[in-house]
Amino acid sequence: MASLFPKIDDPAISSLRIASDKEAMTQLFKETMPGVQNHMRDLEISSAREVKHRPGRRCTILYDLSKGRRQVYVKIYYNKRGKGILNKMRKLKKACSKALLIPEAFAYLPEHRMLFIEGINGTPLSQLQGSALNAWVRRAAEALAYFHNCDANMTKVWTLRDEIAVLCKRIQILAVNKPKAMPTVLELVTLLWASEPDANIPVRPIHRDFYPGQVIAFGDRAGFVDLDDSALGDPAIDVGNFLAHLKLLSFQRHSDPWALARERDIFLKCYLESAINMQMGRIVFFEASTLLRLASLASDRSDKAEETQAMLCQAVELLSSDPLTRK
Repeated sequence: MASLFPKIDDPAISSLRIASDKEAMTQLFKETMPGVQNHMRDLEISSAREVKHRPGRRCTILYDLSKGRRQVYVKIYYNKRGKGILNKMRKLKKACSKALLIPEAFAYLPEHRMLFIEGINGTPLSQLQGSALNAWVRRAAEALAYFHNCDANMTKVWTLRDEIAVLCKRIQILAVNKPKAMPTVLELVTLLWASEPDANIPVRPIHRDFYPGQVIAFGDRAGFVDLDDSALGDPAIDVGNFLAHLKLLSFQRHSDPWALARERDIFLKCYLESAINMQMGRIVFFEASTLLRLASLASDRSDKAEETQAMLCQAVELLSSDPLTRK
């Protein structure tokens, strides 16, 4: 058996063994993607690499076909949720095709729990800098407003209670990892609960994990990737998440959360110009809660102590500022 990548040890995802077998995967590509086979007379896997692995839950492998002329992501799940994601992505692609690139979901193989997804061969916004990043955060904001206003017929609803439940789990982890930071965390939690938004709002399609790395610059169009968690919910979740990740990206690049303040202002201004009935207080709440979650994620690693503290301080600063002067 010709192995495509180093062995990934995860008993919960049994099909990883097949995913690394070049001969087996070549056959699966031919069976599930006949259109690709016709387009490429000699379909061949040039290379494959692990993109993201959540042990016990999911692993994503990127395959280069026929010397890089086509890229396909294969997501392998521990459960059967891939079928629902396939249907959801097809609905989103149909609803957003005029102004936004949504990857094509080719097929789901229930016997292997594999989902085959088109790769968008562009550049993630997280890799752009300077004027290119300025231009693309504007397009990302416009594309996000379009996404939120599309008519995709989705069934899953993500509520404020769901969002807070995830946050509470991360707060518990942060308390264990960084007990000395708890005074700041408690101050932040108090401020968060005091600014908790109304749970009764109209829901719209949302990405639910929207940040610069999930937006692909492709020609003159933006593409959204990794739509597994998309649902109906509060659009402010996506906006706040993106703004918080801009601060994280800014800190990682420049050791200053405000070094990308201009990009933040461009994104927020463009989104608000395109959005319908968006309340700034809701965006602030979800940006602050995302900063707290990012601080918790950073606390999992001993080499990210400064990042943990920076994200916590940014969240406190955001919620402590006067609502009329919040940036």
